[in-house]
Amino acid sequence: MAIIPWEPFNDLDKFFEEGDFLPLIPSKWQKFPRVNIEDKKDSVVAEVETPGIDPKNIDISIENNMLKIEGHSESKKEEKKKNYFRQEFSKGYFERTISLPSEVEGKKAKASYKNGILTITMPKLTKAKEKKIKVEIEK
Repeated sequence: MAIIPWEPFNDLDKFFEEGDFLPLIPSKWQKFPRVNIEDKKDSVVAEVETPGIDPKNIDISIENNMLKIEGHSESKKEEKKKNYFRQEFSKGYFERTISLPSEVEGKKAKASYKNGILTITMPKLTKAKEKKIKVEIEK
């Protein structure tokens, strides 16, 4: 019989890769929308996957250079007449807070929703340019 070495850190890596890194909360209750953040020249753009969620159930806030997106999805009424083989649609709450790569003007941010993608465009904060002053030195 061959001896197989146990490598506990490989098992730990596999645990995190499978997405069940919150063992106290079953994965079916976890609602974390995936986010893409792009740092453009004049703005920061976040695209958030929110399929099947009504935009009126989504709240967005920007504070201290952090983008917070939270919302909830509502389950459809179960029809007693239907004979479901599998039923995976569910309701739930999600919240995601993300640090932004640049300082943004939160009051000027705009959001749009199309085909299950929430797009948030946040203009970067414009800093005052340094002004050079020539100082005359008396002799």
